[in-house]
Amino acid sequence: ASYRWNVNDKLAITPGAQYFGNLSEGSLTDFGSNDAWRVGGTVDYKITEGLATRLSVQYEDQDDGDDEVFGFLRLQRDF
Repeated sequence: ASYRWNVNDKLAITPGAQYFGNLSEGSLTDFGSNDAWRVGGTVDYKITEGLATRLSVQYEDQDDGDDEVFGFLRLQRDF
């Protein structure tokens, strides 16, 4: 689930959350008993016409696994 909030014409904030049930370890066809969830947020900012940036940060917690924090920073130019 996520919701994009357009603060103004240049700034948008999108918080979100995901739940993953019955994860398997190593196989894409078998179901396991592990669950995981992820929460995070994305901020989009339009610097000027044709130039924008996006920052996304996520936190993930898996059963029988390490907690992870990951994300990206993107700068995009449209012609």
